[in-house]
Amino acid sequence: MNKALLAGLVLILVLLVSGCVRPGYSSLYQNYYNNESEKQQQENYYEDQYEQAQHDELIREQEKKEHEKDLKRQQEEDYQKQMEEEMQKQYEKEMQIEYEKELRRQQEEDYQSQMEEEMRRQYEEQLTHEQQQTYSQQQNQPSQQTTKTECADSDGGKDYYTSGFITHGDGTKEYDACDTMNEGYEDYVIEFYCTSSGTGQTNFKCPYGCSTGKCNSQPEPLTVSRVIDGDTIQLNNGERVRLICIDAQETGEPGFEVAKDYLTNLILNKSIHLEKDVSETDRYGRLLRYVYLDDIFVNGDLVKKGYARAYRYPPDTKLCDEIEELETQAKNQKIGIWTTQEQSTTQSSAQYICSYNAYNCGDFTTRSQAQAVFESCGGASNDIHWLDGDGDGIACESLP
Repeated sequence: MNKALLAGLVLILVLLVSGCVRPGYSSLYQNYYNNESEKQQQENYYEDQYEQAQHDELIREQEKKEHEKDLKRQQEEDYQKQMEEEMQKQYEKEMQIEYEKELRRQQEEDYQSQMEEEMRRQYEEQLTHEQQQTYSQQQNQPSQQTTKTECADSDGGKDYYTSGFITHGDGTKEYDACDTMNEGYEDYVIEFYCTSSGTGQTNFKCPYGCSTGKCNSQPEPLTVSRVIDGDTIQLNNGERVRLICIDAQETGEPGFEVAKDYLTNLILNKSIHLEKDVSETDRYGRLLRYVYLDDIFVNGDLVKKGYARAYRYPPDTKLCDEIEELETQAKNQKIGIWTTQEQSTTQSSAQYICSYNAYNCGDFTTRSQAQAVFESCGGASNDIHWLDGDGDGIACESLP
C-alpha cells in the first residue's frame, strides 16, 4: 500500500470522526479506497510475476551452464579415452612389428645355421667319398700306383702332432697343413701319409687347435706362483704377466701393500686363464694379458674394488672401456684408493724430495719405484730429478 492512499484514508477517518464530512461522501471515499487497493494488488501481482520470471530465468541459465560443463567434460573424457585406445593400438602394432622382425631374424639365423651344417656335412661326405675313391683306385691298380707314387713319409705315418711331409717318387713333396681354406675347419690338420700301394690323406680335428701344420699340444695348466705387485704376477712356468688396462699403486705409494695382498689372496697358487689382446709382451718381456680366475675377470675386479685404476696401454685396449666404467663405479662409491684420494696424494708426495734434484735412476732397483717418485713429484711437468729422459712419461726405462 502506497503512502498517498494511506494518507487519504487517514484524512477521511479524521473528517468523519470530526463530523466535517457529509454522509454522502463516505461511499465515494470508500470506492476510491477500493480502487486503489485493487491497483496496488495488481502492481504487487505483476511485481511478483516479474520476480518469479527473473528467478526462473536465472535457474535456466545455471542449468544451461551446468549442462554445458557436463557436456564438455564428457567430450574431454571421450577424447582422452579415444587417445588412450589409439596409443594402445599403436603400441600393440609396434610390438607386433618388433616380434615379426625378431621372428624373421631368428628364422634367418636358423636357416643360416642349417645351411652351414649342410655345407659341412656335404664337405665331409665329399672328403670321405674322395678318400674312398682314392683307396679303391689304389687297390684296383696296385702295380701302377706303386710305380707312379713311390713314397717317403718324414714323420713316419699319421703323426698329427708333428709337422711333416711326404716325398713322391718324382721328388715332389706334399706338406701337412692346417685346413685354412674351409671355414669352420681351422682346427683340423690335413695329414699326408704313405700306404703300401701309394699315398693317402686324412683330416683330423685337433683338440687344442692347429698351427704350423700340426696339432697343438695340450697346454700346461697355468698357475700363479708369485704376486709381484697389484698388477704383475709370475706363473709356474717362470713367465711374468702384466695385467693390461689397469695400473696399481707402486712401491711406497699408499695402497700398494693392500692391493698386493688382495691379489695374492685371490689368485696365488690357483689355475688361471690368460687372454691376449694385441701385443705379446712389453719392453721388459712380460706377457700382456687379461687374467681370468674361473668366472672372475681379475683386471676388472681389481679396479671395481678400488685396488687399481684404469690405464690404457695402446694398442691393447679392447676391454679398457669396460674397466673404465668399473673405475667410475669405484670413484662414486669412494672405495679403495678413491676413499681419500686427495689425502693420499698429499702423503705420497711428502715421502719424496721434490724441491731439488735428489735422485737418479741408479737409486732405484725397479722402474716401478722410479715411476712412483716421478709421478709423486709432478710427472713430466716437474721432472726435477731428470728421470724421464725422452719425455714419454715413463721414468728410468732401462730398469726392469
